[in-house]
Amino acid sequence: MNQARQPHIRQRLIFDIRNNIAPRGDGIKVFSAEELIETGYPLLLQDEVSEVIYVPKDGIVYGFSAWSTVVQEYVELFRSRRAAVVIDEAGILDKQIEPMDHPIQLAMRNCRRDRTDFYFTCHQPKHIPTNTRAISDFLIFFHCSQEHDLRVIAERTSDAFAAKVARLAPYHFLIWNDFKGEPVAVAVEPHAWHVDLEARPAEPAPARSRGIDVGNLWL
Repeated sequence: MNQARQPHIRQRLIFDIRNNIAPRGDGIKVFSAEELIETGYPLLLQDEVSEVIYVPKDGIVYGFSAWSTVVQEYVELFRSRRAAVVIDEAGILDKQIEPMDHPIQLAMRNCRRDRTDFYFTCHQPKHIPTNTRAISDFLIFFHCSQEHDLRVIAERTSDAFAAKVARLAPYHFLIWNDFKGEPVAVAVEPHAWHVDLEARPAEPAPARSRGIDVGNLWL
């Protein structure tokens, strides 16, 4: 979340399966697809909030479809707006992310990659589908000790990089540039995670949703 809340990111759409993420002062948390589409999303469109956190209390499969549909419309509607899209605990979604015609896959491929960042958190590399990893620019690793996972990390990065991941202290992380095939930085320490939470001035760019029918979602 700290990466997604950097000052240059104007707005965020967050899928919070575990209800673990607290909204910042100018954000909102919603708990149903109806509330997301009728309340949270319009506020984001009108620039009245900087982030919408959705906790799918109405079901993970249904909720992820609704949220992904909102994300797809948002990135296509605001192609120049600097935004972040976050899926926390992607492993819980299992294979829902994989279909190429799923709204989240379409959003990742239709957005402007220089304006929209997608963040997936997980506990193991296998939790991110291959077709999603294939278009990932950066991989962020915290400490890992499982031999199988370290082998997968080494295959995707390098033996030396995987060895550093295994030695990471708690709350430190390493970044791998998967586009260039090289590490980005040394271990990032917790004190470097500071995020300026001061709300940015709203920019005049109101818009209306094209209209999302909760009865006709991708399922």
